[in-house]
Amino acid sequence: MTVPRLFFVEHRLPRITDAELALLQATLNDACLRLTARGEAVRYLGSTYLPGPERLLSLFEAATADAVRTVSDSSQAPASDLEAAIVLPGPGTWRANFDDKCRFPCEPR
Repeated sequence: MTVPRLFFVEHRLPRITDAELALLQATLNDACLRLTARGEAVRYLGSTYLPGPERLLSLFEAATADAVRTVSDSSQAPASDLEAAIVLPGPGTWRANFDDKCRFPCEPR
């Protein structure tokens, strides 16, 4: 079994409304569920929107970048960038620890 990894996806979204952001979030989640149902597990972990540069940064958990790219491409907002990610939690906050079968976000230890 392949250990899941984290990936950040950047979407450039000029002039997007709050309603469109909510729809995009639902679309990303639904695309993950569809791909997972076909046997390629992908989890959408959430996003952060940066209104100044009009960018959406989304975090995913998957075995491969290709799986995340498939989700992104099916969302009608293809990735402008996709990179493997390492979460660096602050003191006393959650952390991702796949060795302990902990799913993101984990409870503080």
